[in-house]
Amino acid sequence: GEAEESEEESASSSSAVPDDEKKVRILTGTGIDIHATDQGEIDAAVKDAAAKAKDAAMCSLGGADDAGGGDIRVDSLYPILREELREANPTVVLTQNLCGVCAPSTDEVKTALGVGGRKSARSEEKEEEEEDSNDDDGGGGGGDDGVRVVSLEPESLEDVADTFVTVAEACGVPDRGEELKRSFLSDLDRLGRTVEEARRRRRDDDHENHAPPPPRVLLLEWLDPPYDGGHWIPAMIERAGCIPSLVHRSTVVGFPRSWDSAKSKQITWADVRASDPDVVLVASCGFDLRRNARDARGAADELAQLRAAREGRVYACDGDMYFARPGPKLAAGAAIVARCAFDDEDEDEGEGEGGVIDAVAGLGNVPRE
Repeated sequence: GEAEESEEESASSSSAVPDDEKKVRILTGTGIDIHATDQGEIDAAVKDAAAKAKDAAMCSLGGADDAGGGDIRVDSLYPILREELREANPTVVLTQNLCGVCAPSTDEVKTALGVGGRKSARSEEKEEEEEDSNDDDGGGGGGDDGVRVVSLEPESLEDVADTFVTVAEACGVPDRGEELKRSFLSDLDRLGRTVEEARRRRRDDDHENHAPPPPRVLLLEWLDPPYDGGHWIPAMIERAGCIPSLVHRSTVVGFPRSWDSAKSKQITWADVRASDPDVVLVASCGFDLRRNARDARGAADELAQLRAAREGRVYACDGDMYFARPGPKLAAGAAIVARCAFDDEDEDEGEGEGGVIDAVAGLGNVPRE
């Protein structure tokens, strides 16, 4: 039941961050020390903050008189350091409304900036339409001071690719965004073709009439309580030539899931056992490889009940770097899925025999040891 550290990810997130990025100033705080807090305690703190925010919103809507007519404020999970933000003097601010747990909301950012005129941040397309219809907006997308607040809310891999263009256009380099989008989608397509061709070659070499079924993969975005991977994660698994375990067994675990873009959902360990994945990836949101390996060992009693664990098919991954962040490294994350999922198929092939692992490694985007 002990998770194995994927060979491709033996370095933590912090060591993989370029030196110039390490010098970037942090403009948000947090009331949770993730290094001293286990996943169950973090989950409880997040849910408590969300409940307080919901209660405050309901009170603000229905009981303004009781509140003295003023705004009701609940401490954010990530309070913005307003003085530091003002000193940074940004012209473009990137934020998100996709997840209330990951970062401050668009409204919080606009409030901290003192940007007037609340606008819908549901999608960048809607934001662009509003800007186009408001010629005196100054290109700021949010106020008279010229600060443009861009909310990125991708749900699928295609949405993620579109955000590259959105960011590049906001920064005045649209061609870079288009090129990154093409490269990202090309890498994903190339991965799928590579896995398919490698499996077909092996089937032909072994003179098999039918290839074995694709591995069923479960990516756990959290362990206590367990959450499955949502939004773009099922599509990453599919691009790696695999089947998302919980999507495949949605009727068994008791809730409907589309193939792609559905939000991550809290499940139970009974759901996990019922889905009977061939491969389990522990890639908790916000945590690097070492933390996920540690937490997977802490969940050994539950993981040990899975066939995947008994067969040595549980892997810890850098969830923060390659799965949780909607950016270019999702392509490498999909390659990591393939590297782990087809590990057993290549065991009998030997080094240099042209199996899936060798083929995926040849793509050049799998993180090195």
